[in-house]
Amino acid sequence: NVVGKGDREEQVSVWVTTLDKVMAGRSFDFMKMDIQGMESAALVGGLNCLVSSPNAKALVEYCPVCLEACGSGREEFVNLLFKKWNNVGLIGNVNGSVGVVNLSRDEVVNMCGYTEDFYVNLWCW
Repeated sequence: NVVGKGDREEQVSVWVTTLDKVMAGRSFDFMKMDIQGMESAALVGGLNCLVSSPNAKALVEYCPVCLEACGSGREEFVNLLFKKWNNVGLIGNVNGSVGVVNLSRDEVVNMCGYTEDFYVNLWCW
């Protein structure tokens, strides 16, 4: 279901599949994931593909409000990230240069407020 802004609400049918089906045993090097709260479902539907891509990196949007609206939560999402990647961090200013700040599992879970417009992109490697 897609809910519009204001007084308008519409229902739209969309075709959905899994990463495992699309990749059919192939591996990948890089993935950008920004799917409005469905990131946990995509990771679950891509577990085989993720396993067959040991050196893959990812840039993944993290929006707690979106995850919860889609039936997932912070803990589930972060656990899925750390199940695949040993390192999860933020890209930003590190000592005057662009760099990555590595974060612990707890730091990722607790970093975001519950405001509707809060999100960050996490670098996973």
